[in-house]
Amino acid sequence: MAHSTFLSLPPEVCIQILILVSWKTLIHSKRVSKAFLRLLQSSPVEYQIRLGIAGYEQNNVDYEISVKERIELLDRIERPFRAAKFPSVVPIKLVMNAAFDGQCASCDLRDGFYVEGRASEEQGMELYTFGATVHRLPSALHPLGSSWILPDFKYPIRDFTSSPHNDLLVTVEETLPFNGEALTVLRFLSLSDGRPHPQSCAEFVLQGQLDGDIPAEFYVIIIIGDLVCLLAGRWYFTILNWKTGQSLVRWHDEVRDVIFLHNARFAILKTDQEIMELIVYSFDPRELGAVPPTPHAIYQLPALTRAPLYISCHCDPPPFGMYRNDNSISTVFTPLPFSPRLEDRALWINMVIQDPNLEDPVAYALIFRAETLLRDEVTGVTEWRDHIPVVSGSCWMHETYFGELPSDNYKPFFTYGSRMVYQQSQSNAGTTSRGLYLLDCNPSFVAMVQANSTTKSAFFDEFGPLDAGWVVKRSIRVSAGDIVSEDWVGDLPISWRKIEHSPVEYIVGSMMDGERIITVHSSDPTQPDDLTHISVHVR
Repeated sequence: MAHSTFLSLPPEVCIQILILVSWKTLIHSKRVSKAFLRLLQSSPVEYQIRLGIAGYEQNNVDYEISVKERIELLDRIERPFRAAKFPSVVPIKLVMNAAFDGQCASCDLRDGFYVEGRASEEQGMELYTFGATVHRLPSALHPLGSSWILPDFKYPIRDFTSSPHNDLLVTVEETLPFNGEALTVLRFLSLSDGRPHPQSCAEFVLQGQLDGDIPAEFYVIIIIGDLVCLLAGRWYFTILNWKTGQSLVRWHDEVRDVIFLHNARFAILKTDQEIMELIVYSFDPRELGAVPPTPHAIYQLPALTRAPLYISCHCDPPPFGMYRNDNSISTVFTPLPFSPRLEDRALWINMVIQDPNLEDPVAYALIFRAETLLRDEVTGVTEWRDHIPVVSGSCWMHETYFGELPSDNYKPFFTYGSRMVYQQSQSNAGTTSRGLYLLDCNPSFVAMVQANSTTKSAFFDEFGPLDAGWVVKRSIRVSAGDIVSEDWVGDLPISWRKIEHSPVEYIVGSMMDGERIITVHSSDPTQPDDLTHISVHVR
């Protein structure tokens, strides 16, 4: 119904209609117009909205609570809801956390939910995760946030990831030895209560022995729709349906890392040849069990003079990216600038390289947009390999940003949409501090920053006015020499800024989820290994 037609009705009729509308729809409708806003703020409608919010705050949305209980709950959440102002820093107490130290997979951040593993020291020097605590971060619908403890897992887990949209927690568990050997299984649990997910298969046993004791940082678990992708180490790669338990893909060659572009295309990183390559595969999820993925294209990376000490890929997969009838992709990404179109998402390959002229290794970043790997028609083909088009680095390097990016080499990197967050250690007079940095490769956002630098227009984003530290960077020519054997000239501009108002003295780790940046702190700045709490910074 058009706004003018609707507002022309008598107010009492409008109110009766609005009361029948979902309260969540009403909340999103408050930005329509001033007249509509005044109508929504009328007593009967506002009362219905507030009661709906109070009822939604319960863990069980089907549980009927009395009006008195709802009003009591409203007294606690009314002020932040009306003002839309939530705590900028929310402390979450950790029972025991080994986040970011590589000993166990202890944390995950997805769609506003932070899942923290509960570790135990009963296994000698090695840490194992036996349970998890779920924290729902403060938001417009849940200004107070909430937390709950999941029951202990049946076996110690090596890694986990979550999908709050599906109420899903996928764990990699290592069972007790059976006939002389331990089995590794995938379990699909409910994020709400830790029980087996009602829509999933019971478990999925990984076929064959994994290559030794795989550290947590060498597990990659990606959930996209009904599919779960698992990369364990370098030699076990599979894609399966978590609802049916059917294994759809099983790789037998070395895979260094994997990224999902959407639910019908992924890319694997191969490093077992002279020039590292990204191999893009396309597939139909409905026929994946019968028809294997088809190689779509091969993109060659910068030709390094020596093998990297460490390399990893980072890309934010859409929560679910199903094809519509018009062949477009539907997502649940939030508005710009954090969640651009699928093709505007940032892909980041982090390479830690030993420069012979320096004592410590340096980190180089290769950043490009997902559009490069999403093209149906491959451009810049230099050769064909088994009927697969190969694009050499010189033919697509202009779409990249490549260069040294000072950072903590082995610290995790996190991406969300077109944005990336990383941290950098700095030493001054014997004191080490860590700062957080944001990068954005969304062309629209970069153009806004450039325009603001010349016109001083009043552009704003969720992290503040664009003149507050945002600058545009372009990669410089990396000439052949100690790092690369062939020149690499990138031409992709990126926006960059340091988050000045974040605590930098004793940041241990950081994660990103849309407008939220989570930082893990030590309680004592002089003891950075004492992880006792985290702070959730809501921008």
